[in-house]
Amino acid sequence: DVGKKRDEARTKTLSEYGVRILRFSDLDILNNIEGVYEVICKETERDNAPSPHPSPLKRGEVDNV
Repeated sequence: DVGKKRDEARTKTLSEYGVRILRFSDLDILNNIEGVYEVICKETERDNAPSPHPSPLKRGEVDNV
């Protein structure tokens, strides 16, 4: 299906920038929001380390490395 292929392409592109996607079903959001919140909290706590992918430079910024 077209939507699924688009999601996969977007996920692949975002992961190349170090972004991890968490997916939850509509039912989990409606019926288990506390569980969803716990998963999000655990994932963000786990990721307190600096990203291996630095933020892109803004227009006019110079890389000092």
